[in-house]
Amino acid sequence: MEWEAAYSWKLGEKSKFTLKHELYYDIEDTDFAAELTPKFYTKVGKNFKIGFELEIDYLKHDEFDLYEIEVEPTIKWSNEIGPGKLSLELEAPVMRFYTSDDSKDDFKFETVEPIINYTIPLNDRTSMNFELDIPYDVQKEKMDTNFNITMAWNLGS
Repeated sequence: MEWEAAYSWKLGEKSKFTLKHELYYDIEDTDFAAELTPKFYTKVGKNFKIGFELEIDYLKHDEFDLYEIEVEPTIKWSNEIGPGKLSLELEAPVMRFYTSDDSKDDFKFETVEPIINYTIPLNDRTSMNFELDIPYDVQKEKMDTNFNITMAWNLGS
């Protein structure tokens, strides 16, 4: 299960800074994990925006610590198509700045990740999301695919 909260501030006409918090609960392992992600994006042209996300993992297996910091330079495109919204995203290259895992190095390029997302609104506060991630692991020289179907409820205003 995942709980998400985000607070955004406009910076000028085309830019926005967002502070996003994600709290995860693993039902199988019965433990929590969490990350804090500052984001900055600027609109460039029609339906495009560029920016970055700084992902800070600070809770794992119910223990607080600084586990990992990554930066994700990102290009996003989105447009209304049919009953929903199609979004294309490229995170490239994702770079790890820090890790507490001794088997990994700090300052390493990790992945290049194209993401395809289609969101269909079901009502004012509920949507169905279909997402395909295709991360290429730069270190292992291996491509993977992840397909997720999620339902989202917006509890805010």
